[in-house]
Amino acid sequence: MGLEGAMTIRANESWPIGFKDYLIDSNIELKVGSDLIGYFRVANKSLLGMQDKVDTTNWLLAAAGKYPQAGTISDWLKAEKGVLYLIDFQVFSDKDVDVKIKNPSAVQNYGSYKDSNVPLTPGSGSVLLYSWSDTFIPYFEIENNTKYALNHMKLKMNKGMKLQLEFITKDPSQKPAVYDRINLGQVS
Repeated sequence: MGLEGAMTIRANESWPIGFKDYLIDSNIELKVGSDLIGYFRVANKSLLGMQDKVDTTNWLLAAAGKYPQAGTISDWLKAEKGVLYLIDFQVFSDKDVDVKIKNPSAVQNYGSYKDSNVPLTPGSGSVLLYSWSDTFIPYFEIENNTKYALNHMKLKMNKGMKLQLEFITKDPSQKPAVYDRINLGQVS
């Protein structure tokens, strides 16, 4: 499925805004919008290497074309119970194509769970995406708003982190004293 290993993050390595290098045994609160999934402990982690996805059949859209089911994070990474992926994601194209990141069971994209659709474009740089277990797997919609057909289109995972999480509780009265909060519906 790609490069995966117990590599270390270098101090000068660039990651998208919002990325944090979670330590083993640190605690995380997972939410989607205001809905609490639960509190978890980081049991293990590993870094993921760069992966590209190119689809020359469906993604090379004609002018004003749209492809609503362009793929999911699981095209790169295996959805596993208890696994949280933090993904440095970027779009490359020869035209100014719009890629909307769709959150499962939501119509909101790119920004926070409650925000309106704001597309990611080739000039946007990289963003941080989350994919959780086999229940929250973002997918992509591609739209060519230009007057020209696309000749090249690529979605790229620059790098990522795989966190194996162990469930602690869903009861806020039993939550850990110290934890970080991750809202899965947020893309930063």
